[in-house]
Amino acid sequence: MSELDVDSIDRSEAVDYSPETDTYRTSFDGSTESVSMAVVSTVAVVTETGPTSLPTLNDVLDPEALDSLVERRDRDSAAKDFRLSFEYADCTVTVHSYGIIAVRPPAVDATGARGDGGG
Repeated sequence: MSELDVDSIDRSEAVDYSPETDTYRTSFDGSTESVSMAVVSTVAVVTETGPTSLPTLNDVLDPEALDSLVERRDRDSAAKDFRLSFEYADCTVTVHSYGIIAVRPPAVDATGARGDGGG
């Protein structure tokens, strides 16, 4: 997998927010972009953090394995859709194989501050 400049990826215009579920959603095309890079750039938008300031995705899962799962699903029309949820940068991230990433930030406490989630 080649090195990508994560700071050059701007998803800010493509991320939608649902106040009912406190969830941010964006789409990705697994056949033309790395889902792992899309996860990092989406979480960066949600947390208002530069992508290179986030923890490495490797601390949570194998990014190449995630990319491979989605690429395999894109190549094989008989493959079933799947979703994978995990905690990353204090957010709950769900990747849907059909091209959606949902990010739920840490809960807001009574003072209006986001919890740290411990991770």
